[in-house]
Amino acid sequence: MVPKEISITIIGAGIGGLTCAIALQKLGYRIKVFEQADELKEIGAGLTIPPNARRAIKHLGFEKEVIQASYKPHKAAIKDYFSGKTLEEIKINPKRDSCNQNQSKDSPIFGTLQIHRADFQSILLNNILKKDPNSILLNHEFTNFTIHNGSLVCHFKNNTSFKTDALIACDGNKSLVRESINGNDKLNYLGYVAWRGLISASDIPSDLIQPDTATFVGKEKIFARYKIRSGQLINYVGFSKKNDWKNESWSVQSSIEELLSEFGDSADEIKTLIRKTQPNQCYKWALAGREPVKKWSTENLTLLGDAAHPMLPFLGQGAAMAIEDAVILARFFLKEKNIKDAFTRYEQNRIDRTTMVMHSAELNGLKLSGASYTNFIKEKKVYTEEEVAEYNPVEAAL
Repeated sequence: MVPKEISITIIGAGIGGLTCAIALQKLGYRIKVFEQADELKEIGAGLTIPPNARRAIKHLGFEKEVIQASYKPHKAAIKDYFSGKTLEEIKINPKRDSCNQNQSKDSPIFGTLQIHRADFQSILLNNILKKDPNSILLNHEFTNFTIHNGSLVCHFKNNTSFKTDALIACDGNKSLVRESINGNDKLNYLGYVAWRGLISASDIPSDLIQPDTATFVGKEKIFARYKIRSGQLINYVGFSKKNDWKNESWSVQSSIEELLSEFGDSADEIKTLIRKTQPNQCYKWALAGREPVKKWSTENLTLLGDAAHPMLPFLGQGAAMAIEDAVILARFFLKEKNIKDAFTRYEQNRIDRTTMVMHSAELNGLKLSGASYTNFIKEKKVYTEEEVAEYNPVEAAL
């Protein structure tokens, strides 16, 4: 076991960083989480928690809190983008009020939950702060690290520095730590722009949202919607083929007019949802991919979550991969005798799976948008959705 006396620094208080903190606190380690924001608040967006992530959450001890804050969809459908006609339908939670997550023949994603990111983040924060009220430091924007005579020091924009025995970088898609290890990786804009919005369910006719969850597919257009916050809110995200927008930020506001212009050829259900969106609840960003990096760790630092494997959204597995990372990393803290070996083994265990999930998400986007994917599957190794979801990070071989 890695000695309990070491100090551990986590950069980033997103889902990956906070889950990692919980996993290591559970083992008795002292952690500090540094976050650049001056307050912790999540933008209004939905989050999917598939079965593989639920197994990790149950292991970490806060599954019941997540279930209480989530919506448990009964069914999911694939619909035609233009007509709204149902093309395929599967059961997800046949017994919506059940906390049981047994496998079902109805669906490879049986037990999937849908939650507001802010609600999930709040649950994570509360669990961390119960163990150590001083474990999270806000207003600390990470700039770089130095290693001198074996000592690792993190430097921040507010002119502070922090010496640590181990650094876990959960600093997202534009990770500075990843860049320091691998160089500046190439960013590949995929020619898609995504829009997201939130709507109060009370503003929508009750018979419109059938079934609970749906993805509308059409040539170069995808639109998905699902309920969150115990069904009180409807979260949606729409994707359209465009090459004139290259901003990855999730916080750029769009307009209802722009959405209607982009999705004006869609089914009435989609247009109704767009028209009911509050103007301050509409955002857009450009979809960009990155090639999987070949190295996550060096000496006493490593990457976790989007910093290691930025995901496209077409499998709903981005957050789940970060949650899996946290559980697997903690298991190696138990198994290995020092930080370097724990980080090395963690990387070796995770890199192939996360690379295949990255490719699987990209493939699913090609399929849903009607693009050709013959060459893609010849060149890339991928999972089926079922293979991704059936993984158990708590019991998987190390």
